[in-house]
Amino acid sequence: YIFLDWEMQINAAFISIIIGIVVGAVGLLLVALAATVVSGRILRPIYESYEKQRTFIADAGHELKTPITIISANVELLEMEFGKSESLDDIRSQSQRLTEMTRDLILLTRMERQEELPLIEFPLSEVVSEAVGEFRSRIAADGIGLVEEIAPLLSIKGDAKSISQLVRVLIDNAIKYTKGGILVRLEQQGRGVILTVENDISEPVDQRTLERLLDRFYRADSSRNSSVGGYGIGLSIAKAIVQRHGGRIFAECPNPQKFRISVIF
Repeated sequence: YIFLDWEMQINAAFISIIIGIVVGAVGLLLVALAATVVSGRILRPIYESYEKQRTFIADAGHELKTPITIISANVELLEMEFGKSESLDDIRSQSQRLTEMTRDLILLTRMERQEELPLIEFPLSEVVSEAVGEFRSRIAADGIGLVEEIAPLLSIKGDAKSISQLVRVLIDNAIKYTKGGILVRLEQQGRGVILTVENDISEPVDQRTLERLLDRFYRADSSRNSSVGGYGIGLSIAKAIVQRHGGRIFAECPNPQKFRISVIF
């Protein structure tokens, strides 16, 4: 039997491993620090450009309010003086569209700012029911089927006014593009709450379109046909509201005849 003392070699190997780990950690830290500095300098112009764009949209939206109001008032005066006409009806219709677009742009900009929202617990079930009620007459007039599955006594913390706007945006979008009926569902899901707005469609929406539907100014109709209204702003407003409340929103087609937008709080 031969016994060898390897203590020095083992200690040397252990020290080498420790030194390697320390050097590697320091190296990773330096690389991360350098990447942060470099990426910050690279992304700063993009961030500044985005901030300028957002500021311009907000300022332009506020500035457009006055001329649009004057145009609408002048249309009323012309109707009183010369009576109704197709031209005046067209001016009023387009003024209304501009008013809605301006309002949506201002709301989107406000929701994207990092100002703190008042997080107050409120009855979500009642807010959803009231928002749906605002559309019942319009839905009935258009001959659209409506199914409501709203669980009672559900509440969340947030801004009730913003959530009401969210529900109205989702229902309005469903009304514009439905080919049959609409389903509005609110239910408990574990410790959270899920809001679903679903409508019938004639053909499935491709995955690429689903991924972009919530982007600002994106419309599935690439021709931007105005017959259904909208400017591709509504769903981006919904996304901003949900993100400000720490929730998740996504679009999907559970089957080829259904389109669904779900919000999880």
